[in-house]
Amino acid sequence: MAEEGYLDADLKNAVERYKNDNKFQKALNILNLKGTERILEFGCGRALASYFFAKKGCFTVSMDMNQSRECGLAAIKDYRKFSNISLNPIAGDIERSPLKNNAFDIVYCNHVLHHATDMDAMVKEAVSSLKPGGIFIAQSEVMKPLFISD
Repeated sequence: MAEEGYLDADLKNAVERYKNDNKFQKALNILNLKGTERILEFGCGRALASYFFAKKGCFTVSMDMNQSRECGLAAIKDYRKFSNISLNPIAGDIERSPLKNNAFDIVYCNHVLHHATDMDAMVKEAVSSLKPGGIFIAQSEVMKPLFISD
């Protein structure tokens, strides 16, 4: 079950598997990164996408409110074990982002929107972080019945 959500005990294994994720590869094809982009991974969890954006040379900010090592920002420390990629973690609520408006070329989120308690606020925060003409990608969203909680 943990591997389905890329929550492998071995972060390097999760990173290698995520690299080959079909939906992530489609997002990379759409983005066609040049390595000069400023990217916000909104609700980043373990910052798997952030790792690859930074590896391409992009300035990447990884934002999540979860600070655990298992599925949150603390996992970023474990990247140092196998990479010198620099990530910029920010603890924050994606419905009330502490980030400046018009700061990013791309806002990317994967399995995030369904966590919203106020979807309008979350999407508004994501879009306000974008520079004019920026790209917002929200992928792999699941739909749950209204009265099911995670």
